[in-house]
Amino acid sequence: MRIWRRRSGEESTAGESGEVAKKGLVRNETFFRRSNELLVADAVRVGSHRSDIICECAARGCVARITMTIEEYRNVRATSDRFAILAGHENLSIEDVVERHPEYLIVCKRGTNGPVSHTGAAL
Repeated sequence: MRIWRRRSGEESTAGESGEVAKKGLVRNETFFRRSNELLVADAVRVGSHRSDIICECAARGCVARITMTIEEYRNVRATSDRFAILAGHENLSIEDVVERHPEYLIVCKRGTNGPVSHTGAAL
């Protein structure tokens, strides 16, 4: 059994192999990516230029909010393997920080075979 350490000493001991655990973390980020697409679409529908999104980090149970402009979120979504997360939520075993902003980071998944998340939703 491999133990995955995440920020602040959190551990996952679900008996998952390394690759299975990493895929589970990516699935978690993808779930929140889809939720955020809906939040942003609703903001656009009501004419807002900003939206609160849910942190797209790999940590199970994280529901922290990030306020971004619609344009900032579209820039993240322009590349399907990039995710918006709060600083300190990065998991360097599966992702690299590619942009730093005052309120959030943009991370890119490492070692994926093609896009991580593509739902085809128009923003």
